[in-house]
Amino acid sequence: MNDLDLRTLGNARDEFDRALAAGVPAVPLRGRSVTVIVPDLTRPCPTDAVEAVVEHLREARLRILVGLGLHRPMTATELASLEAIAAPRGLELAQHDPDLVAPNASLHPWLLDADAVFAVGVVEPHQYAGYSGGTKALTIGCGSRAAIDRLHGLELLRDPTVRIGRREGNAFREALRRGASAAAPSWGLQMVRSSDGWRAWAGPLESTWGRAAQAAARASFRTTPQMDWMLLPVPPDKSASFYQALRAASYVALTERPAIRAGGWLIVEATCPEGLGRGSGERAFASALARGRNALARELYGEAPAPKPQGGTQRAYVLELTLARAKVGIAGAKPEPLLEKLGLRFFANRSEAIAAVRGTGSGTIWDDVFSTVPVADSSVHE
Repeated sequence: MNDLDLRTLGNARDEFDRALAAGVPAVPLRGRSVTVIVPDLTRPCPTDAVEAVVEHLREARLRILVGLGLHRPMTATELASLEAIAAPRGLELAQHDPDLVAPNASLHPWLLDADAVFAVGVVEPHQYAGYSGGTKALTIGCGSRAAIDRLHGLELLRDPTVRIGRREGNAFREALRRGASAAAPSWGLQMVRSSDGWRAWAGPLESTWGRAAQAAARASFRTTPQMDWMLLPVPPDKSASFYQALRAASYVALTERPAIRAGGWLIVEATCPEGLGRGSGERAFASALARGRNALARELYGEAPAPKPQGGTQRAYVLELTLARAKVGIAGAKPEPLLEKLGLRFFANRSEAIAAVRGTGSGTIWDDVFSTVPVADSSVHE
């Protein structure tokens, strides 16, 4: 669990308690079975939020489920803060395994046999769902491998409504809602991070996510003149692998008004100690990269048959789309041969990267693109 330093985020626990008291009546859930879904370490979710939910619903029969999707299981050390919440209260704590979902089901059994589901989620820009959080925690975080694979096929990736920051009329988001419909009635605590702390909403999951996403839309995009290069430091929760960290480049390159000029440089600053990544989705990503840019482009644009959809391969296609817009470099990570073959350039550190691209024109260091995505001002017409 990624436990942020709450001292830098205002009085977060008070905000979570306020949202829960205002939006979630605890009495109707008294004595009922409730599955609490929490994000894995790739989402910056404070454990204070999980503890607030557990305390608010203390008269229910609770279980805590980590929504891994196709990510690797968390280690005992990474789970320690959740164990500290679950163990003293005698709560069962488990990590989702997509391969253990029954053949005739699409969701983890804890979502189907509970009286209610409660999703704790961080709402921030997302490449396909518009914004993270909401029913994504159920359909992907706790879905079967087959269901996750279907959602990450080329049909949705090609859909023009599937894009970062799109809340309404997003075909991917609609598919998430349909996939979650088999679960027990769903509630949620949905959070938006800002420079001065957290804002939180609680209540029925879909309407709560909608309020949070609306706030995220106001907070998560900032206009800027187009740049010839941008250095993108990746926060720790997204920097374990290239699979996660390279999202920083795609978030900049694939907005409706990209803040990077065509052919400019996007430098992702991340250590990526796990290389391409260790989960099954990450392994599928690596297999897709091995086919090379030409094959990926032909499959993406329908010029060649694509392999059967497999969760994780979508990131390879997104990387191809990103490379069609900009050059991509990585600063601070051990070089990865598969990425070098695709044309990505590796730099030892930030200084070396900036020295290499400074002469190409105007540039900037853009901190935490996952929280605030740059978009070109409306005067840009490329």
